[in-house]
Amino acid sequence: MIRRGIRFSLAIGGCFCALLLTAPTTAQAFTTIINVPPDPDPRFIGSDTQLNLSDGGFLNHVFVAGRPDGSSSNTELNMTGGFLGGFFRAFSNTTVNISGGTISSGFNAGNPDGTGSNTLVNISGGSFGIDFETHAGSITNISGGTFIEIFALDGSVININDDFSVPRITAAAHTTINVNGGNTSDIFLASALSTVNLAGGTVSGVFKALFASEVNVLGTSFVLDGVDLTPTLTPGVPVTIPDRGVLLDGTFANGNPFSLNLNPIDSVAVSPHFFSPKATLTITLVPEPGALALLGAGGLALIRRRRVVK
Repeated sequence: MIRRGIRFSLAIGGCFCALLLTAPTTAQAFTTIINVPPDPDPRFIGSDTQLNLSDGGFLNHVFVAGRPDGSSSNTELNMTGGFLGGFFRAFSNTTVNISGGTISSGFNAGNPDGTGSNTLVNISGGSFGIDFETHAGSITNISGGTFIEIFALDGSVININDDFSVPRITAAAHTTINVNGGNTSDIFLASALSTVNLAGGTVSGVFKALFASEVNVLGTSFVLDGVDLTPTLTPGVPVTIPDRGVLLDGTFANGNPFSLNLNPIDSVAVSPHFFSPKATLTITLVPEPGALALLGAGGLALIRRRRVVK
C-alpha cells in the first residue's frame, strides 16, 4: 500500500542539497590576515579576520573561530595543510574551508546552546579524528576527506556529496542530512525527529531509521517487493511507503543503484537495515540524470511542503 502526497517541488540547478541550504556569500575585505606559517599561531580569531593554515603550520589545542554569543562577523579559516589540535570551535558568522591537513579530534561547527547562526563549513579534503560534530546554525558541505564519525546535532544541516567514505553517521533530532554521494561503511543512524534525504551514495553497512524519523529517497526508478512502481509515479510527487518486511530497490537520483531492506525488526542478526513502522519513508521520482544535465549544470533542489493528499 502506498500513499501519495505533495511535499516536494523540483527546481533545476546545482546539487539539490547545496542549492536548498546554502546561499551565495558576498566577499568581504579582511582587516587582519594571518598566514600560519610563517605567522605565529593564535588561539582565537574574531571579526574581519582571515586565517590561512598550510603545510608546516600548527594551531594549538582549543582553537576558536568567531564568538559564541554571535557578536563577531566575517571570520574565515582556510586550511590546506598543517595540523589543528583538538577541540576546534567555529561559531557564528564564520566560514571554514578545509581541503587538507589533519584535525586531531573534537571538530565543532555551530553553537551547542543554539546562540547565533550562519556557520558555514566546506570540506573537500583533510583527515578528521573522533567527535566531528555540527550544531545549531551550521551548514556543512562535505565532498571529500577522511572521517571516523560524523554527528549532526542540534538542528544542524549536513550535505554529503561525491565519493568518500565514513564509518559512522548519526542524524540527531531536528537535524537534516542530505546524501548525494559518499559511502557509509559501518552504520548510518536516523534518530527520532531527524530527516535524511537519500539521492545518492552507498550504504554498505547498517542503516537504521528509528521511531519518528523521516527518510526520503529520491531516484529515477523504484521496485517494491518485486513490483516496479516507476510507471505509476509522478515526478516531484512523493509517495509514502508504509510497507515493512519487503525490499525497496532502485536507482538514486545521481545514478547509483540502491537496495534497502525495510526490515521492521531492529536486529542486525535479521538484517543490517531497520525501518521502524513508526518512521516515515517516502520515495520521489526525479528526472533521469541525462535529462537533468540538458536543463542546466545539473542537479536537483528540494523545497519541502507539508500538505498531504490522502
